[in-house]
Amino acid sequence: MSTSNAAVNGEPVEFTYGNNTLTWTKRQGTNEGVEHKGTILESDVLAIIPTSTTSPAYTVYTLPRLSTPDNTALPVPDVSFHTTQIISAPPAFISSHLLSSSTPHLSLPADDIYVVISSKSGTGKAGAFFEDVLKPALKVLGLGEDGYQVVLTTSHESITELAEGTLREKAGRGVRQTVILLSGDGGVVELLNGIVGAEGSR
Repeated sequence: MSTSNAAVNGEPVEFTYGNNTLTWTKRQGTNEGVEHKGTILESDVLAIIPTSTTSPAYTVYTLPRLSTPDNTALPVPDVSFHTTQIISAPPAFISSHLLSSSTPHLSLPADDIYVVISSKSGTGKAGAFFEDVLKPALKVLGLGEDGYQVVLTTSHESITELAEGTLREKAGRGVRQTVILLSGDGGVVELLNGIVGAEGSR
């Protein structure tokens, strides 16, 4: 049930919440150009962050699948990065996804967090995914562009060289590291094979 000031992106709405879905309908007399009904699937929610300390206002960050026939037929459908401003949404929906603390593996020094972009492997969409989805998502989670290193692969050996060199050396010294790998299955194998046997790896 919604309160009288419930809103989505500035438009008055009525909220309902059930079956892992937040649904809203536009109140009568509001802007006719606004879609009458909207939904947010809980499975699409990345995080919810308060936008005010004095009123129940939040920004909901989601990664919904692109709703095109070609996309939904893919083994791993493409997603988009989306923001929604909500006021007075059901507390149960908010509390389930409220970002209350930093993520440990993203709280490391910038020199120890790597985003590896293998633009020619897999579906060839790694670069676009980084720019359109991952970069803004990391920012939401408190990690700006200066908070990590971006590694662009130049050959099939690039991931192996990184793993056998920098990553293995640091792991051998017990340094905690985070690697976000944007590649096909082969890149995962190369990364793991490159660091296997490194003492103290995490």
